Amino acid sequence: DKMTERDFANILGIAYGSYNTIKYKPNLKAKILKDEKVVNKELEEEIKNNLKEKGYTNKSIDYTEFLSLYEPYKYKMEERDFANILGISYANYQNIKHIPNAKARILKTEKVKEELEKEIIRNLKEKGYTNKSIDYTEFLSLYESYKDKMKESDFANILGMSYSSYSKIKDNPNRKAKILKTEKAKILKTEKVKEELEKEIINNLKEKGYANESIDYTEFLSLYEPYRDKMTESDFANILGVSYGSYNYIKYKLNRKAKILKTEKVKEELEEEIKNNLKEKGYANKSIDYTEFLSLYEPYRDKMTESDFANILGVSYGSYNYIKYKLNRKAKILKTEKVKEELEEEIKNNLKEKGYANKSIDYTEFLSLYEPYKDKMKESDFANILGMSYSSYRYIKSKPNGKARINTKREIIKRLEYQINLESRKYSKQELEDICQKNDVTLYELLCEIYQTYRTGNNDVIDKLMQRNSIYIGKSAIPMYFQEKYADLLLKESQKCSKNFATKYNKKSMIDDIASENLLYVLQNKGDIIENSDTEDEALHRIFAYMNMRIKYAYLRTFRARGFVSLDATISSDISRVRYEIVRDTTGRFKTSEDIINGLSIDNKDEIISEMSDLYDMGKKNTEVLELIIEKYHMKKEDLLEILKDRLSKQKINIDEENEDNYLGEEYYD
Repeated sequence: DKMTERDFANILGIAYGSYNTIKYKPNLKAKILKDEKVVNKELEEEIKNNLKEKGYTNKSIDYTEFLSLYEPYKYKMEERDFANILGISYANYQNIKHIPNAKARILKTEKVKEELEKEIIRNLKEKGYTNKSIDYTEFLSLYESYKDKMKESDFANILGMSYSSYSKIKDNPNRKAKILKTEKAKILKTEKVKEELEKEIINNLKEKGYANESIDYTEFLSLYEPYRDKMTESDFANILGVSYGSYNYIKYKLNRKAKILKTEKVKEELEEEIKNNLKEKGYANKSIDYTEFLSLYEPYRDKMTESDFANILGVSYGSYNYIKYKLNRKAKILKTEKVKEELEEEIKNNLKEKGYANKSIDYTEFLSLYEPYKDKMKESDFANILGMSYSSYRYIKSKPNGKARINTKREIIKRLEYQINLESRKYSKQELEDICQKNDVTLYELLCEIYQTYRTGNNDVIDKLMQRNSIYIGKSAIPMYFQEKYADLLLKESQKCSKNFATKYNKKSMIDDIASENLLYVLQNKGDIIENSDTEDEALHRIFAYMNMRIKYAYLRTFRARGFVSLDATISSDISRVRYEIVRDTTGRFKTSEDIINGLSIDNKDEIISEMSDLYDMGKKNTEVLELIIEKYHMKKEDLLEILKDRLSKQKINIDEENEDNYLGEEYYD
């Protein structure tokens, strides 16, 4: 009654990882109240000096020799501590321990490391690898001679590859990365150099008359050619003022164009022209479907993307997709702020008068409140006015007796969260409390929104943050010192979590992909956990818990809807509790893509469509699905295309052979 299990485990000296191990794995044990086996500096120096005198500096040893050197100290420290003193990383220690004849270099001097790096670079440059792009197979071939001397990632670093580039070629057989880049080939680093190059590009193109010009992808590549070695295509597009969506639009759709180097005046004038034109035709506050949207968009097709046009009409990206992919759905356009504000105020005042402020309601009660406004907005927009998140609205809609709280302050809190998150930094508690007081909300409410604990019911993390004098808010990379110190542990934990869930959900092919993606995300975005933890041990525990839940969601997202799974795991940081769904066959076993393919019948077109849908919902890419179906039944692409066309015609969707919007190919699948 006085503490949680985890706090008790902490008092006993059991790490969070060990606590979970004995909790969930029968017969495994953890040592408690361990004596402090402090490896003091004097003992470290004694060991190093003793071995250096015996000629072990920069020497490579196997596990047998390691144990021989360790023998005099085995009662004073663990093997891992001894390996650390010798300068052996955790990964190399595991290698020599479990791989026959594997060796690791000990007591390495900086001079030797520098000489080895120079040797590698010189050797590869002589073989013509300067500025050369290589795949993972060729990388391993180059690494072979040095695998006993360093980790793969260290070798990649010597070649001038970022950790991200190394991960990408490792996870994708067809990807390549450039190595031993010369200064000319390196992506521009300093802000000053980048700014100067941007100005040079913009001025050069404006002098050539490209301001406000519409270009296709072929012309884009022609303009990009002189800068190919200095930046990526998407960075060049950004300099030209082309959004990422528009860049992809011209890249993958023939004969499409995008306007570059748009002046603000031209953009504003075009927006005003569109709005005034449509308002004169009576479209203010009018609801339209996708067919009518396309009709209005037609005159501006070459000037902007559909989503940009939707934005000008005041249609959110979610509403735009809603009318695009759902038949007979509508969205209100050119909404006047006055109309919106008055209606929202009316709804909120009505709820307060009826005593609904901060009240929890189920879906039946929600529909009762929504009834007078159903012709004026969608259910989800009404839920938003009530202060319900979209996931809370979906939760009460799909679960009988489920409830969500009406929170009319949520809009204010979301706005504050957005403003604060614009700048990732450490805030003093007083600074945050002053901001909250001005907006009539509490700091506790704001932190609950930022860390989304209202979805998990686990407010331990908020209680701890409330006790701090300063709180870090926002995304930032984990500090380099922490990455270097715990890299092996973090990698091992990510691999272990991924392996556990892959085994549970029969998705073993995804182990490495999900583990590496998860680790990369954590390293680049979860610096706030370090900043908001009192000790490194606490930070590690929270990162491990975050990894566990994030990886679990990654696997659960691969299954399609058939039955709810209860996510009962406690979440210690800012992960939301979301309900994901899985598919089981009649035996209760999880289906794999192979099970689905083996059950196909080519004579049943409806079944083929259904099973293809299953594969898409499980996360398979379009090319993978097409290849699996075609290979299994020796079909031609044309045969499969006919089946898909037949289905679309039954759904009264016309196929226009010359319209690329109907394209069914390898790039995307509408």
